[in-house]
Amino acid sequence: MSEYTKSHHYQAGVEYQDAPLVDPEAIYSWSALARDIGRLYRYVLSKGVEMVTIPQWRYQCFEDIRRDVEQGRIIRATDFYPHPVWDVETQSLFRVVHDYFHYETGYDITIEGELAVVEKHHRLAFSDAAYPAIVAEIYGQAAFNLVYGEFGPNKVYIPSLARQEHEAQMSLHRERWDCTFEPANEVLDSGRWVTKKACLS
Repeated sequence: MSEYTKSHHYQAGVEYQDAPLVDPEAIYSWSALARDIGRLYRYVLSKGVEMVTIPQWRYQCFEDIRRDVEQGRIIRATDFYPHPVWDVETQSLFRVVHDYFHYETGYDITIEGELAVVEKHHRLAFSDAAYPAIVAEIYGQAAFNLVYGEFGPNKVYIPSLARQEHEAQMSLHRERWDCTFEPANEVLDSGRWVTKKACLS
């Protein structure tokens, strides 16, 4: 994604602004990503990193993350904007994984760094179905912040960057993704499927 320019970032930020709060056709991707968060969170813990909860927290730069991880901890925030399909636990663990991926990629908290984290997260994701959600949650939000100077509401939509993967999922698995998602109650259980047709088990 190194070919992405300021124009691409601007377009992505405007796209996030114009996107609906929830596109029903996109929910499957947040479901797929949520199901994978517990596994990725355990991956972070396996690196010898302890999670420390500070409700209102946001890392400001790579050096803050690096210092914490090299001291054996990473901070987990719990104070988020409401999310249309995820509960606070799911958001919180996703952000821990996201911050740790900044450490592993070595990229700062910049728009280019967020694209690097998108690629890292996609490589480690259990399913390509999670890709639209990964792009929107990481790059879409960062592009919105770059354009408008603030953090916008959480949205569930298909970003242009992920449109090709979305269309592949729809052509191959439309019936499997015809389902809704119920948020998790337990920290390491990222939710469960509520079947309409023949969702993944």
